[in-house]
Amino acid sequence: MAVTDQILYTNRITYANKGNDFLSPLLADIFDQDDISLEQQTDVISLLGYVKTQAITPDQTFSIMVGAEELDFIEEGQDIPTMKRIRGKGKGFTIKQFGSRLEITKLFYKWIESAKPIEDADSSVREEWMRLAEDILSLQRGRRKTLNIEAMKLLTEGWTSTEAAGPGSATPYGQPLFSSAHPYGNGANAGTFSNVLTTPDEALSESSLQDALDKIKQTRLQNADRVMTPRVYKLVVSRVNAVTARSILNTPGNQVNMYSGTGSNANQMNTFSFSGNMVEIVELDQLGLITKDGSTIGDDNYWFLMNAEGCNTARAARHINLYEAEVKMYENDSNNNRYVQLDLGFAIDHYGLEAFVVGSRGSA
Repeated sequence: MAVTDQILYTNRITYANKGNDFLSPLLADIFDQDDISLEQQTDVISLLGYVKTQAITPDQTFSIMVGAEELDFIEEGQDIPTMKRIRGKGKGFTIKQFGSRLEITKLFYKWIESAKPIEDADSSVREEWMRLAEDILSLQRGRRKTLNIEAMKLLTEGWTSTEAAGPGSATPYGQPLFSSAHPYGNGANAGTFSNVLTTPDEALSESSLQDALDKIKQTRLQNADRVMTPRVYKLVVSRVNAVTARSILNTPGNQVNMYSGTGSNANQMNTFSFSGNMVEIVELDQLGLITKDGSTIGDDNYWFLMNAEGCNTARAARHINLYEAEVKMYENDSNNNRYVQLDLGFAIDHYGLEAFVVGSRGSA
């Protein structure tokens, strides 16, 4: 295959070699639309506090700052010591590439070359235009859906460490993302913390949510500093489990006081005060999603309590970008068919995320 022409996505879409507008700015509007199904519209990466990072070299490593170091005591006239910047252990990443393409008929391509208005085209060209518009929307949806799936898999595959990088990989300290023995500190002050429930794989309930809150308040950075308390914790659930979550947070209990943070449940349906902590329900259809290869992203019973604010500040979960989605037109010399192709390269990985999330597979 030979790439002979390219489509440039700027404020207009340009047919590069000839300088003609490719389907006018209307195609750019179509490609940028996000009024699509909930599964693809949701931006999981932003919701969960992941940070976008540009990859510079393939062997680059990332880590997080592990807390402030105390100031040293100094005598009169003594030189002030230089503070050491303490970072956690580094960890690499593996870029994955994804892509898809759609075919353009020769008749339609000839009309593109002519740069004539769509109003002057015959019915067959108009039909092709509608098909191409729908296909380009599908490419955009597929891009967002792929990013969301990989972001969700970082949590759902965090119970084992079978991969070198990305979902299913170990922390920089050798533990699965979800473990009862995450190490912190050094020497006599070394210890471990847990980000799994007291009863493993416990279903979402009033008591298990309280357990998750207790756990997430005991997590530490690698230098043993405790983690900041966010303005609101995020309770990440599937659409099915959201029914249980709202039932728990809308029903006053004997042990905890549960009510909407704004004084009326009608005012703010998804954010509540639970045992004195603000908890927001984040309902994600990516949990339990069946992918095109027949596998499932976790299942409907998985749930997570996240300190997304702390995760974002510490840059503990990253969307590592090699290159943005590229769209180009090319010709297959063997059959003269032309294609519009979209591809992108990125990684989703964790670097200290264990201090900002507690999880359960909810199978108890």
